[in-house]
Amino acid sequence: MFDRVMISLASPLVRNKVYTLTVVLVSDCVGNRIGKSNFTTQVGLSEQVLKSDVILNEILFNPTPAATDYVEIYNRSNKILDLRQLYIANRNTTGAIGNLVQLSTESNLIFPQEFRVITASAAIVNANYRIINKEAFIVIESMPSFNDDKGTAI
Repeated sequence: MFDRVMISLASPLVRNKVYTLTVVLVSDCVGNRIGKSNFTTQVGLSEQVLKSDVILNEILFNPTPAATDYVEIYNRSNKILDLRQLYIANRNTTGAIGNLVQLSTESNLIFPQEFRVITASAAIVNANYRIINKEAFIVIESMPSFNDDKGTAI
């Protein structure tokens, strides 16, 4: 599948500096235009995630019958972080970590002061709640269970 681009730079990127990359008028080998005429995204080099860098900002553990659970995380650091280094889990009744799920198997950056929403279905969350940034979703195969009365999210 052709969904990646390799870019060669004249000088190396500086760690924790946010760069803006704009792609204009991309076409395939035959000359067909691909996607929008302009596409802008942020890029950068990530740092190791430390314990206090990311917080659980909101947990929807008891959604309406038509909705699904989600957890909102926030990068409160000034660092670019890679979601490959992060997991979500709960604790079972004995206190042991259970249902450990990696947030991303590929590099997926979260920039300083940025929010992300972790869920098993972005479409269901979009259909049931007011969403400001539809690009902020991290879709995982299944969410750890979060009980309605008590529990722990990690």
